[in-house]
Amino acid sequence: MKRLFISLALLGLIIPQSIRAQEDAGPGPAALSGTPTGNVSCSDYYQFGSVATSLEADVAQTVPGANITFSGTITNKNNYPVVNGSLFVKIFHKDETTFRAGDGNPVVDQFFVKDTFNLAAQGEKKISFSWHVPENAQGGEYYAATFFTTENRYNLSGLSFTDDVIGSSANFSVTSDQKGGVFLDKSKTALNGSDHHFAAYPLHFKNDETVETKVTLTNPSSEDQVVQLVWEEYAWDAMRVENLQNKRFDLVEVAANSSKEVTYQVTPKG
Repeated sequence: MKRLFISLALLGLIIPQSIRAQEDAGPGPAALSGTPTGNVSCSDYYQFGSVATSLEADVAQTVPGANITFSGTITNKNNYPVVNGSLFVKIFHKDETTFRAGDGNPVVDQFFVKDTFNLAAQGEKKISFSWHVPENAQGGEYYAATFFTTENRYNLSGLSFTDDVIGSSANFSVTSDQKGGVFLDKSKTALNGSDHHFAAYPLHFKNDETVETKVTLTNPSSEDQVVQLVWEEYAWDAMRVENLQNKRFDLVEVAANSSKEVTYQVTPKG
């Protein structure tokens, strides 16, 4: 029986209460009366995708247990400097079935590149980082997707809380006959009994409503496996540690060649 580790962050599963309250309240006075004289549009200064990341893997093909290095540049297309920038990376395994179901590709790993990026106006900076391919990685096509934020709040490239709006990507493949370890089956995720899709607009719930998250863990291997499941509940996304509302550790046994449902409840926060 193998013992593995799985981390599950509840990102974008539940729309933040503050946004829901704003939507319920309807348009504010400024929206009804027009833009006040002297105001400017944020789009005059903020352009989504205005920081571009260009990456290439050092090898086109790798194997489980190896390290793969990604190198390239981050370019600021704005006419003003960008400070306190962060590069966030998600490693995806291409799966057409999951993608067509409206859940995007499966996320294998996600992490910050350990650096703070200060970019001059129209400036650029070279970057390089490595990723360790898991020993139980399944064979197939993969890609590293990038997301760039400032102050871990403002998305200038990609949307870090989604699995489909990315900044750029670098493709590579993994050669392996393994079926892979225990994984989260994205197509079998539900919130209060309603299907949740990772690449679609999130479900809405009332401020005082308890929401039960139900996910399915699948073990494609021929051995029973015990995994440590870490639930991380965030008020918005995982970019800032202060957004973390709750954290729970579970040990879950998943029999060989089978699946198991597990649940987590998000309770009202007052």
